[in-house]
Formats: sequence, structure tokens, C-alpha cells
Amino acid sequence: MAGLGAWDRTANETGWTALLDERRGGPDVSPYAAPARAEDLSGLPPAFPGLGSADCRCWLLE
Repeated sequence: MAGLGAWDRTANETGWTALLDERRGGPDVSPYAAPARAEDLSGLPPAFPGLGSADCRCWLLE
């Protein structure tokens, strides 16, 4: 979906490359840079990842 929206595939690839350089997509990416690679998430505080919609605000009122 290159060229669609404010943050498209090209922008995403540019961002990851800026952060990780030659490590991007490789096995040596820190879980601090890419949290989905973390093997153990125990001990983290509760979180609510509200993404992309004003509807997320309703959860904050409960």
C-alpha cells in the first residue's frame, strides 16, 4: 500500500531502517526496538493499546 495515507509502507520501511539500519528484519533486533520479539513479557504493567480510532476513548472512562 505504498503511497496511501500519511504513514504508508514506504514510510514504515524508512522508519525501521532509520532505527535498525542493517539489522532490520534480521535475528539481532532487540525487543526494546521491536517488542513483538520479546520472549517474556511477565512483570510488565497492564496496558491498553488503543489504535486508530476515537472510539478508543470510551475504554478510558470505565
